[in-house]
Amino acid sequence: GVRLRLPAGGASRRPRWWRPTLRPATRVALAMGDDWRLCLAAVVEGELQVWQEDAAYRWQAVELPEGA
Repeated sequence: GVRLRLPAGGASRRPRWWRPTLRPATRVALAMGDDWRLCLAAVVEGELQVWQEDAAYRWQAVELPEGA
């Protein structure tokens, strides 16, 4: 699976973990866009999956067009 360590939030000083998938993943890439938001891509059991931060910096799945 894939797991990202996020900065501590709120009153907690402990870092948080975000797990977009628990399924086996390969070819994982993390990149920053022109707007400073992060984008995560991974091949999950042979299928490309992408997640991106939204305006509130929460991670959201990105729907890809057919054949991507």
